[in-house]
Amino acid sequence: MEDNDEDNIQSTNFERRFAMQRKLVDFTIILSVILLIAGYAHAASSLKDYEPKSPDEEAIVSLIMSYLKAYNSGNIQGIKDVFWDEGKSMYGYQRMVFTKAEFDTVLPKKLADYPVLEAQEPESIEISDMNAKVYILIRYTDTTGSGPSEGIVPYTIECIKHENQWLIKSIKF
Repeated sequence: MEDNDEDNIQSTNFERRFAMQRKLVDFTIILSVILLIAGYAHAASSLKDYEPKSPDEEAIVSLIMSYLKAYNSGNIQGIKDVFWDEGKSMYGYQRMVFTKAEFDTVLPKKLADYPVLEAQEPESIEISDMNAKVYILIRYTDTTGSGPSEGIVPYTIECIKHENQWLIKSIKF
């Protein structure tokens, strides 16, 4: 009879271990699925993937894309072309503000210090009459050595519709 009790105890222990292992496997699978879904939900889409909701939004997104293309290729004239004549932009960790009139002087250093900008999908685009504000995350590459080599910064890009064309009025972060 004792052998039978010992067999029952071993069988019960085996069943418990198997049940615990099964629960651990189930938990691991469920956790993996949750993390995978959360990762996809959190993964930011590129500005290129954004679907504008109006012709003005389409023009503004195109304007920002033109700015980024000019910026990433080091085309100072291309950057100047997308800015309003009274436009301003921030630069560096000190958040220095410079005007379009100063672009020829300031941009060569800025482009060398931060050679790559990539925009994520806008968090929002607010349009009212002749003005717009775009809230967007920008990924940057920093070669100055004074900060992280890359990062993501929330930008506010203000635009103005001048002579029926959207232009960048200011870039702040």
